[in-house]
Amino acid sequence: MKFSVMAGGLSALLIYPGSATLVLAAAIPDLGPQYRIPDANVSTSYGNTLEEVLSVWWQKYRIRWDVEPYGPLECSYYITEETSGVFDRLGRVRLEGDCHGSNPIYGTPSCPAGFDLQDDLCIENEEPMEDKEVPDECTSTGHPVNYSTGNKHLAETDIAPLGARAFGLSRSWNSFDRTWRFQYSQYLQVRETSLRVASVHRETGSVARFTDIDGVWTAQPGVQETLEEIDNQWLFTLPSGRREWFDDRGNLVRIERTDGRVLTLASAHSSRVIVKDEYGNRIGLVRDANGRPLRAYEVDTDRYNVRYAYNADGNLEFVSYPDSTPDTAGDNPFGEDNPYRQYHYESPVDADLLTGVTDENGVRHRTIEYDAEGRATSSGLGDGSLEGSTLDYSDLLDASDPRTRVTNALGKDTVYHFATVAGLRRVIAVEGLASANCLADTQSREYDTETGWLLSEVDRGGAQTTYAYYTDAARYGLLQQRTEAAGTARERVFQYDWDVHSRRLVEHTLLGEYRRGYDYDSAGRPLAITLTDLSSDSVPYGTNGRQRRWTFQYTFFDPDEMTKVESVTIDGPRTDVDDWTVSRFSQQGFLVEQVNALGHSVSYLLHNERGQPGRVIDANGVETRLYYTPRGMLERTEVENGASDVQTRFMRDAGNYLRTVVQADNSLEVYNYNAAGHLTGIINNVAEQMAFTLDKSGNPLLVEVLDADFNVVRDLQFAYDEKGRLLRETGSHGQVTGFGYDANGNLTSIATGPGQVFSRNYDELDHLAGLGYPDATSAIFSADPQGRFSRVEDQRGLATVYHQDGLGNLKQVASPDSGTTSYTYDAAGNRLGMIDGRGVETRYTYDALNRLTGVTYPTEPEKNISYLYDTSSGCSFCVGRLAEIIDSSGATGFAYDFAGRVIRRDQAVTLPGQSSVTLSTHFEYDSVGRLLRMVYPGGASVEYVRDSVGRVSDVYRRSGPSAAAEPMGSGVAYQPFGPANTLTYGNGLTLARTFDADGRLVRHTAGDRLDLSYTWDAAGNLWRIDNLASPGRSEQFSYDLLNRLMGASGLYGDIAYSYDAAGNRTSRTVVRNSGTTQESYSYAPDSNRLQSIDITRNGVPQQRGFSYDDNGNLVEERRADGSFLRPSYDASNRMDGVSP
Repeated sequence: MKFSVMAGGLSALLIYPGSATLVLAAAIPDLGPQYRIPDANVSTSYGNTLEEVLSVWWQKYRIRWDVEPYGPLECSYYITEETSGVFDRLGRVRLEGDCHGSNPIYGTPSCPAGFDLQDDLCIENEEPMEDKEVPDECTSTGHPVNYSTGNKHLAETDIAPLGARAFGLSRSWNSFDRTWRFQYSQYLQVRETSLRVASVHRETGSVARFTDIDGVWTAQPGVQETLEEIDNQWLFTLPSGRREWFDDRGNLVRIERTDGRVLTLASAHSSRVIVKDEYGNRIGLVRDANGRPLRAYEVDTDRYNVRYAYNADGNLEFVSYPDSTPDTAGDNPFGEDNPYRQYHYESPVDADLLTGVTDENGVRHRTIEYDAEGRATSSGLGDGSLEGSTLDYSDLLDASDPRTRVTNALGKDTVYHFATVAGLRRVIAVEGLASANCLADTQSREYDTETGWLLSEVDRGGAQTTYAYYTDAARYGLLQQRTEAAGTARERVFQYDWDVHSRRLVEHTLLGEYRRGYDYDSAGRPLAITLTDLSSDSVPYGTNGRQRRWTFQYTFFDPDEMTKVESVTIDGPRTDVDDWTVSRFSQQGFLVEQVNALGHSVSYLLHNERGQPGRVIDANGVETRLYYTPRGMLERTEVENGASDVQTRFMRDAGNYLRTVVQADNSLEVYNYNAAGHLTGIINNVAEQMAFTLDKSGNPLLVEVLDADFNVVRDLQFAYDEKGRLLRETGSHGQVTGFGYDANGNLTSIATGPGQVFSRNYDELDHLAGLGYPDATSAIFSADPQGRFSRVEDQRGLATVYHQDGLGNLKQVASPDSGTTSYTYDAAGNRLGMIDGRGVETRYTYDALNRLTGVTYPTEPEKNISYLYDTSSGCSFCVGRLAEIIDSSGATGFAYDFAGRVIRRDQAVTLPGQSSVTLSTHFEYDSVGRLLRMVYPGGASVEYVRDSVGRVSDVYRRSGPSAAAEPMGSGVAYQPFGPANTLTYGNGLTLARTFDADGRLVRHTAGDRLDLSYTWDAAGNLWRIDNLASPGRSEQFSYDLLNRLMGASGLYGDIAYSYDAAGNRTSRTVVRNSGTTQESYSYAPDSNRLQSIDITRNGVPQQRGFSYDDNGNLVEERRADGSFLRPSYDASNRMDGVSP
C-alpha cells in the first residue's frame, strides 16, 4: 500500500521514501496472519488485520523517517474508516493523526504477483505461478533450489511419524513468498467472475487450479489432480490416490491416505488445531493471536513439545525440541535447557529471506545466498560449500534460449535450457559441460504443449523414454504407458491402469513379462495383490497365465464405520497349506501381536503414547525391553537373560546424531560428524580410530586408521570426478586403480596397472552387455526385459542360456559345462523340483512358513534329508529355529540360548559295526554374543579370553573337564580395526606380523624358526616371499595382465603356466634339477571340460584322458600307465565312490 501525505504548509504531494505495498493475501479465515508490507527498507511480518500490520510498519518506518530531512516526526494515528470488501481480509483504510498537523493517510490495496486488483479486491489472475512450485527432481539441485525460477525450498520435520502414529508434523519454507508453511495448512479458494475458478493451495506453496465447465471441475494445464464438489464440501484427489476434503469455507477437514488411514482436523477456527487419526492419536498445534504456531505437541505425551519463536520481523527464528528434562530451566531462547535450531535471515536484499540454519549442536548446518532479485544463487550444507550448488541466472531471460548454469560442489557445470510450455518454464535440454574428468553430455525432453505433460526424454546415452497419459475425466493426467529404449531392439513397455473413482493404481504391466494387479476396499486398504505371468517362453514348460496372489482380510473395532482396524490377516499364495499371518492391534492402533501360520506369536506390550512398544516377547518367551528418547529414537535395549539382562545403549547428541553405541560388556564405538552430518571418524574404547577426510560432496578422499598414539597404520586415498564418481584409488605405495564411466554413469573400465584395463559395456536399458579383458578377449551378456541374464557367452564363444518365467523363477539353465538343469516351483516361488543334466530328479518340500522341510531323491530314498523346526527333544529356545536335521548319516540336533545362538549340537551317528552314539558339542558366549568356550564331545575344550574391544587375546585348551588350562596362544595384539599382529604360541614361540600402510602383510616372524618377508606388485599380487631365516626357500611369482599366475620359482623349481581365452590352463612347464616336465591341456570344442593332458617328462611322452557325465562330473580318468579311476555320484551329485 502506498501512502500519500498532505503535510501542513506544503503544496506538493510527497511520497514517503521507500514506499511500501500492502500484500493482501487470500481471504480464508483462521488460517493465520494474512497481511504484510514487504517494504524494501523496512522488514515486517504478517498480521491478522490491516490495523495491526500498519501499526507494525509505522513503528519501524518512523525510525527511518526521523533521519530524513523531513523529521523529526512525532505522529500518533488511528483508523477513521475501514471498508471491507467481499472477502473478510480485503478493504480500504484511512488513517488520521497528529503528524505536523492533521494529516490524513489513505491506504488502498495493491495486489501481489499473481493477483489483479478488481473493484478493490485482489483476485487471482489466470496465469500459473511457477515460482510457488516446490522444486522437483527434474528442476532442482540437491538441496532444493528450482533452477528454472531461483525458488528455494526447505522442508523440516518437527514431529516424525513413529509407532502407531503414522503421521507427523513438518513445515516448509518457500522463497517465493518468504513464508514457513506447516503441514495440514492447505486450503481452497473459489473465485466467481465470468467463470468459477477453484484454487487449492498446497502446504508446500504450490497451487492447483480448476475451472467449472458445465458443472465439472476441469484441471488447468499441468495439473494432474482432480476436484469434486460434493454436498457443500470439496474433494481434492492427488495422483497417488490420496484424498483431501475441504469444508464450504475452504478449510482442510479430512485426509484419506492411500494406506486406508484417515486424519481429521478439529478446532480449525480457534487458536488450537488438533490433527487426529481414526485411533485417537493426536498432534496439536497452538497458535498465537496472529495465527503463528507457538507450540506443537503430541497429545497425551508430556515429554514431546516443540516450541516456536519469531524474530522482530515475524520470521520463525527458533525451534526447540524435547529432551529428557522437560521442566528444567536453561539459557535457550525459551528459557529451557532443551536443544533448539536457529534460522537465519541475513540477506541484505530482503530480511525475510532464509539464509541459514544452525542445528541443535550449535553448528551452522545450512547456508543459502541470493541475488538482488531474491533468487537463490547458492545452497548447501555447513558454510554452503558442502554438497552445495551455485546457480548463475545471467541467461535465464534470454528470449531465444533461456537457461541457467548450475555448478555442483565439485565444480561440475551443467546448463539447463528452458522453454515455456503450458504456462510453466520447463527443462527441454540438459547440457553437461566438459570438465577436467567428465566429457560433455546432453539430455533432452519434450512436453505436450497444452498440458505440459512430459512426452519423451532422451538420456545421456541417447536412449529415449516416451510417456502417454489418460485424457478421460476420471483418470486425467495419470500415466498410461512408459516405453523405455523406444525404437530399439531392447524396447520395453510398462502400462498402468487406475481406478476411475479413487485414482488408485489397479494394474501395472510389463508387456510380455508380468501384470501386477491391486484390489482395494472403499478406504483404500489392499484386499488382494495378484501377480500374473505374461511370459511366452515355453522352455522347458510354459507358465503364461500362472498367478501368485496374496489376499487381505480385516476385522474392525467399529464394524459399521470400518475405520479402526482390529486385525489384518494376510493369506499367502499357497493352496497346499494355510500360509497366513495375522497382525492384531489395540483400540489405539498399536500393534500388539503377530501370529504366523504355525501359531508362533510375538507380543508387543507397554506402548508409549506414540505406539512404540516398551516390551517385546518373542515366540520363545524372551522379553526385550525398549527405551526411547523424547524424540522417539531408540535409546536402550535390555534383553532378559535369566539372572542378568543384556543391555545395549545408543547415545545421541542434541542434534539427534548417533554418537556412541555401548555394548553389554562396555565396549563401545564413538562416531564423529561434520557440519553436514557426514561421518568423519570412528573411535573405539581403546582410542583406536578411523578418520575420514571428505570432499565437499561427502565422498572420502582419505581413509586413515590410527592407533591409540595417533600413529597412522593404514591409509587409502580416493579421487572423484566432478560428478562424484570414484575416479581413482591410490595405495600408500603409489599403486593406482582407475575407474571410467559412460555418459549414464555406468562403470565402463577398471584399470589396475599398466595395460591392465577391464572394460564393460551396456545395452540401451543400462543392463550389462559385455566384459572386455586386457588380453583383448571378451564375454557377452544378454538380459531379458526384467534385467535378468538370459544368455552369457564366455571368451571362447560358449554360451550358457537361462530361461525364466515372468514371476522371477529360473526354469532352466543350459550350460555347455554342467549340462541342462530344469526347475519347478510352487505358487509362492519355492523350488519344488529339479532335474539335473543326468535326468536325476530332486524334490523339495516346505512348511507353512516356506522353510525347507525335506529334500527327497526318488532314485535313492536312503539319501533323503529332513529338516525339523520349532521343537525337538532337548532343543531350548527352539521356536522359529532349526531343531534337527535327519539324513543318511544320522540326526543332528540343536539347542539355542535366549539370543538364538547355538549352545549345543548333538550328532547321532552310527559307526560301522556299532550302535548309534550321540556326540555333543557345547558353545558358550559372552554378553555380546562372542564365542568364549567350545567343549568337544570327548570333554576337551577350547577357551577364548577377550580384550576390552572384544577381540581374542588368549586361547587355552583343556584335555578334559577337570584338566588344567594349557595356553595355545596368549598376548594376542591387533592392528587397529585389523588383524592380529602379535601372539605367543603355547610352545613359547612369538609370532610377529608387520603390515604396510595398505594393510598387506610384509613381514612374518616366529622366534628364530620363521622369518618371511613379502613383496607385492602394483596390482596387489604377491610378487616375492623372501625367507630370511632360510634364503634357499625364497619364492617369486609373476602374473599376466589378467592377474593370473604365470610363473613361480622356489625350491620346487621354475614353473610356467599359460591359459586360453576363458582362463583354462593350457600348459604347465616345470624345470627342476635339470629335469623338465611339460604338460599340455586340451578342452572340448563345445565346453570347458578338460579332455586330456599330454605330459612329456624328461622327453618321455605320457597322456591322461578324462570323461564326464551330462552333469559335468568327472566319471573316468585314463592314466598314463593304462589304469583307470572311475568316480561315481549319488542322487545329490556328491561323489560316493571311486572304482578302478
